[in-house]
Amino acid sequence: YRYPWGADPSEPIVVEAEVKVIDGLSSVIVMNGVAQERLALHPDYIDLHFNTDIRYEMDTTDDFHTYRIVAEGEDLQVFVDGELRLDATGRYTDGARGTRQLAFGAANSTDTGEALWKSVRARLQSQSCRDLLVSVNYE
Repeated sequence: YRYPWGADPSEPIVVEAEVKVIDGLSSVIVMNGVAQERLALHPDYIDLHFNTDIRYEMDTTDDFHTYRIVAEGEDLQVFVDGELRLDATGRYTDGARGTRQLAFGAANSTDTGEALWKSVRARLQSQSCRDLLVSVNYE
């Protein structure tokens, strides 16, 4: 799922997802127009796509876990169930090429992943969205 949003690099971003990984690779991608990062959820660890040396070993398949991505300026941190697990302070700096988007799911056409997504919430300082309903009618 990809959602275009008005994220601005000068404002804080918070994205929180409750996810239980089943198999393969799933991701949460955060882009603010300047910087991009992808939280990769594997069955036995989580890591950051653009900062490949930042990784945390964990069982993502045992239960739903809350992944909270906090980005402000050039800093990005990932909390898992309230504990800081990935710290990319000073490293959230490029890659978005003007794109402002929140995305989640199996993120690449070459990768497959299966996960249960209980919820995904996002907060921008300048925007909020409450009680959204999407309806599709085929005629």
